[in-house]
Amino acid sequence: MPVVGQTIPLALKLWDGVSDKYVKATVRDNAGVEITGSPVLLSHVGEGNYKVDTLLMPDVDFVTTSYIVYDDSLLSTESIDYTHGTDTFLQEVPNSVIVDKLDEIIATLNALQGQSTEANLKGYIIGDEVLTGIIQEAEEIKGLISGDSLQGTVSEDSLAIQGNIEDDEEIISGGLDE
Repeated sequence: MPVVGQTIPLALKLWDGVSDKYVKATVRDNAGVEITGSPVLLSHVGEGNYKVDTLLMPDVDFVTTSYIVYDDSLLSTESIDYTHGTDTFLQEVPNSVIVDKLDEIIATLNALQGQSTEANLKGYIIGDEVLTGIIQEAEEIKGLISGDSLQGTVSEDSLAIQGNIEDDEEIISGGLDE
């Protein structure tokens, strides 16, 4: 998996070890467009192995390569002894990019955590979903309860818990700490 800007390791092995063929590789990005420098001829490096490392990975998710073996240097006679080969190369994301993104996410979460005691939570809970959490320094909690239960603890300087129970709901439980 090459990183953007690194060479794409194009290689094809001919099963019979032949060294007098001409191998052309056509490389396309994930949109099907040929990348810069494609097509390219692979060089024989020994024992039927053909390679080239001149094409650079573009900033795309992946590239696909099609290999065709020819009998002549003009690439006019496709060899009947070999099938077309293919490769797919996924873009590798460097560890430093992943670490930077994780640092950004952690910083955002830390900032949100720091704001949690000052923020208001407003909204509806519909259906059989569960809302679990801790509310600190709340002045009041108001809600329309339409599921099975409302459970929670309100602590510190809490003044009120208010709610409407509909549809023969079974439980309201909680504690008020002074």
